[in-house]
Amino acid sequence: MSYGDINVEALRWEEGCRKDVVRNQFIIPEMAALISSLRPKSVLDVGSGTAYVPRQIHTATRPQVRWSLVDLSDSRMNLARNLVEPDQHVEFIAKDIFTVPTSELKSDVVLLCNSIMEMPLDSSQTAHLASIPNESGHIIIFMPDPLSDILSYEKVKTLGMLEAYISADLKLDKVDKFTGKPYPFIAHRPATIIMKIMAEGYNLVMVKRSNIGGGYFLFGFRRVMNGI
Repeated sequence: MSYGDINVEALRWEEGCRKDVVRNQFIIPEMAALISSLRPKSVLDVGSGTAYVPRQIHTATRPQVRWSLVDLSDSRMNLARNLVEPDQHVEFIAKDIFTVPTSELKSDVVLLCNSIMEMPLDSSQTAHLASIPNESGHIIIFMPDPLSDILSYEKVKTLGMLEAYISADLKLDKVDKFTGKPYPFIAHRPATIIMKIMAEGYNLVMVKRSNIGGGYFLFGFRRVMNGI
């Protein structure tokens, strides 16, 4: 198989996903079960990378779902194009999601696997994400327990970082474990994310926590329509 102009970074990302315990033992099984339960016609995957999660869900369950895959990396999207199966209905969007009109992103489910930890999630961004799901649609968020990252952060020598986290979201300079490149990591407090999404007209309908990978959360939100 020819991968064209795909670079090493994209291949490292794909290999990392294949070995990642959190994705394979928590995110993919839980998301596959949600798709079977909710039966959406369309899912928007924000920060999809090489589309590893959608591809694995499709291989396991063959859901009749149209996937819209959003990622900033052209190279990861190019690799994803080579790896998706012919019968998987996919649209590739190699752009910053916040630059794309929500009318072009409409879906029954918006999925964010870890990608929310790279978003400042200010009021404008939150409103943008919240306006994407269709009527009675869902936002599904998978995110690490930020306390685990803070407590293991190599620069923590005092309680100052914990105090900062308690008072506001905390930015950590981390290195991506798949690519070896630095990236911004915003340690959003789970309660803050919940409040921001609910303020945009959503009910929190699901909360799960796994101890895999130092602790991971699943939050499910359903859009409230006509006060229901």
